[in-house]
Amino acid sequence: MEEDNSAYNIMLWIPKFFFLIIVTSVLMAIIYSVQYQDVNSEDVEMNLLIASVMHSPDGIVYQDPYIKRSYSNVIDFQKFQNMDFNDLFQTQSKRYVMHVELKSEHLNQSYSRYYISGSESTEENFVTRIVVSDFSERMNPLGKIDKYVTVVNHKDSPFEAKLTFDVYIEK
Repeated sequence: MEEDNSAYNIMLWIPKFFFLIIVTSVLMAIIYSVQYQDVNSEDVEMNLLIASVMHSPDGIVYQDPYIKRSYSNVIDFQKFQNMDFNDLFQTQSKRYVMHVELKSEHLNQSYSRYYISGSESTEENFVTRIVVSDFSERMNPLGKIDKYVTVVNHKDSPFEAKLTFDVYIEK
């Protein structure tokens, strides 16, 4: 009678063994995904900078004058023309260099705005800070992101345009 019982116990180990393999595989997959997860803080920092340029009270998104609602993919051309990054970024950090460019077929030219923390925000200062050999080892490209937006408050508006953010950070 014991021989019949042992054969039955051996047969019960087969489902237990498969269950053990499945549980071990799931646990190993969870451990592997957590251990090798790529958390890139530069992407988070870049998105925060773009959000502050676009959605702050002095930002470049269009805000309805009556209901004060902001439209995230609609750029106010007059705000873009009059944008001052020094008012936008009220920080003591002198680490960021940013170039924001608006291009479209409807515009005769591309419009650019620059931000160089700690100095005058001009194209010459942007190029100098990025290219000059003294700074080239210290400047790290944070990222370049293109956003397709609708432009309003322009003589030909509304029309589609490409808004490019090119950001560098000092190491």
